[in-house]
Amino acid sequence: MVGETEIKDSLVFNYERPTALSSFRDSVHIAANFEKSNIAAKDLKLFVTSLGRTDQHYILSGDFNGKITAFDFSNVELEFGGESHFIGNINMEGLPVFQDTFIDASLTNSVISPKDLRPFIGDKLYAEVQKFGTIRLSSQFLGFPRDFVANGTFFTQLGTLIADINLKIDESTQTAAYSGTLATDNFDLGKWSNKPDVFQKVALQGQIQGSGFTIEKADFELKAKVSSFGFNNYNYTNIETDARLAKELFIGKLKIDDPNLKFTSNAFIDLREDVDHIAVEATLDTAILKPLNLFDEDATLSTYLDLDFTGLTIDEIVGFANLRNTHFIYEGKSLDIAYLEVISQKKANERRVSLTSDRFDINAQGDFEFSTLFGDLNRLIYEYRLNLINDKNGLKEYYEHKVSKAHNKYRIDFTGLLKDVNPIIELFEPDLKVSLNTPVEGYFRHGFTSILAASSEIDTLRYKNNTMHDVIIDFNTSKISDSTNVLAMAYVHSKEQEIGTLATTQDFSFQAVWNNDHIDFETQIEVKNYPENRAMVSGQLKFQNDQSVLHFDHSDFSALNQQWRLAP
Repeated sequence: MVGETEIKDSLVFNYERPTALSSFRDSVHIAANFEKSNIAAKDLKLFVTSLGRTDQHYILSGDFNGKITAFDFSNVELEFGGESHFIGNINMEGLPVFQDTFIDASLTNSVISPKDLRPFIGDKLYAEVQKFGTIRLSSQFLGFPRDFVANGTFFTQLGTLIADINLKIDESTQTAAYSGTLATDNFDLGKWSNKPDVFQKVALQGQIQGSGFTIEKADFELKAKVSSFGFNNYNYTNIETDARLAKELFIGKLKIDDPNLKFTSNAFIDLREDVDHIAVEATLDTAILKPLNLFDEDATLSTYLDLDFTGLTIDEIVGFANLRNTHFIYEGKSLDIAYLEVISQKKANERRVSLTSDRFDINAQGDFEFSTLFGDLNRLIYEYRLNLINDKNGLKEYYEHKVSKAHNKYRIDFTGLLKDVNPIIELFEPDLKVSLNTPVEGYFRHGFTSILAASSEIDTLRYKNNTMHDVIIDFNTSKISDSTNVLAMAYVHSKEQEIGTLATTQDFSFQAVWNNDHIDFETQIEVKNYPENRAMVSGQLKFQNDQSVLHFDHSDFSALNQQWRLAP
C-alpha cells in the first residue's frame, strides 16, 4: 500500500541498480498483475503530472508490462466514478506528458457516464455530453489525445452512433476538426438540438468532415444517405444530401424520394447574423401535404421553384420567388398556374410588392410593414365581428382592456388584374364564375381611423344559373381605433341580369350603409324592355344580442299594370 493506493496481487520492479529509482519513469520496468486494485489519483500524479483532479479513485484490474513511459496493459478493467468502466487492451508510449503520449487502445462492452466525466470537462461540454446519457461502447483508438483515429459503436440515450473518425483538437482555440464516416440509428436530433417539436429521430450513413460538436459551433460537410428523418412529426425516408451544414447554414444539394414527397434542390441558406440570405432552385415533383402535416385537408402540390432573397423576418424580406408549372389538387379539384413571380422591394420607408402570373396580377405599394399590416387587419376583422354579433358585454370588455398605444400611420395602394381566377375560385366555390381580365383597385389607410376602399368593374358575374352583366362594385369602410363606431358602405350595380328561368332584368342596384349596430339598405330592379315592371325595396337590418331583426321601409312593386306597396 502506497499513500491511499492499494495494489492487490503482484507488483514487481526490475532495475539494474538502486540509483535507477531516481529516474523511475524511464529506468524501472514494471511487471504487475492488478486485481481490483484501488489507485488514488493523487498518488498516480507523482508519475503522470497532467492528470488533473487528485480526489478520484480508480479500481484497476489487468496485466501491466513495461515502463511508465512505454507499456502494454492487457485484459484491462478500469472502473471510476459511479458507473463508468473500460474493458480492453491499451498500449501507451510518451508519458508522463499525457497530451504527447501515443495511445493504441481497444475497448469492448465499456460504459461512460456523463456525471463521471464531470470533473474532467468544462460546463458547456458537460451540458452537451449529458444529453447522451450513459454511453455503452466498443471502439478502437489510435493516436495522440489531441490527434487520433477512433472507430466504434456507441449506444446512447439519444440513439446509436457508428463512427470511424479522425479527430484533431486545437487546445489553444478549444476547437475540434474531424473527418471520416458516420452512421446513426434512431438518433434523437430533436433532443440534441433542444427542438423536439421541430426535429425527431434520424438514421443516416455517410461521410463527414468539419469542426465543432455543439449546435452553436458545429460546421461540417456531409455526404450521406438518410434512410429516415423526423421533421414536424412526419418521418421522411430516402434522402440524399451533399452539403455543408452549420448553425443557420446549409449549402448544397438535397434529394428526397419519400412516398409523400419527391423533391430535389440546390440551395444556399445562410441565416447567420447580418447575412440572412436564401437562394434555392428546386423541383417539387410531388408533395402530398396532409400526411406531411402541412395541410389539414387532402391536397397535393407540384412545382418548380427559384427564389433568391435576403431577410429572415417578413418585414426584412427583399428579393424574388419564381414558380413554374405549378399543379395543385385540393379535395379532388385541381388548379394549374403556368407561372407566378413574386417580387418584394424596399427603399427607405417605401415598399413595393408585385405578384405576376397567368391567373392574376397584383401590385401594392406604400409605407407599411407586413407584420404591422397583418396584425392591424386581424384586429380590425375581430372588432368588426364583435359589432356584427352585437355582444354588448363582449364589446365593453374588449375596449376596456384594449391597450391604448400610438397608432401606426401608413397607407397601401393596390391594383389587380384578375386574368383568369376561376380555377382558383372553383377550389372553394365551384358555382361562382368571374369574367376574364377583371380589374380591381383600392387602398388601405391606417391611423386613428382605419379606412379600406376597393372597387371593381366586372364584365360578367355568374353564380349557378344566375348571371349579372356590366357589374360595378364599390366598397368603403372606416372605423375609429378606440371606439365601437363602424361606418361602411357597399354599392353594386348591374346593367343586365339573367335570374334562372325568369325574364331578363336590368338596372339592378344595391346599396347598403352599415352604421354601428344596424345596416340600412336599398335595392331596385326592373324587367328588360318593360321598365314599368319594377321593384324597389328598402329597409334595415338591426343587430341585437341574441338575434338580427329585418325591418322593411316603404317598398314598391309594379308588375302586370298593377302596383303594390309595402307600408310597415
